[in-house]
Amino acid sequence: MPTFLVTADTDLTAKLKRVSNWHFAETAAAVAQVLLRNGSASGDIYARINLAASTSASQAYPGPDYWMFPQGLYVDVLAGTVVGSVELE
Repeated sequence: MPTFLVTADTDLTAKLKRVSNWHFAETAAAVAQVLLRNGSASGDIYARINLAASTSASQAYPGPDYWMFPQGLYVDVLAGTVVGSVELE
């Protein structure tokens, strides 16, 4: 399963379509928000991840029930400074 680094808006729509896990951390002592979208920067929002200052969040989806993004995953860093990763299946 390939893992992709996320430090800003990241277009993974040409990659695999199923998410097995994600992890994001806010790194600038400010509030951050990350949107997981289907297909593009304006695609449907599948998840809204809110991070308080200097915190992190993770979620895993055990196989075979990986989280499906039919048009591919677009990671939208809406606010804050974020570093993280997404593992696709």
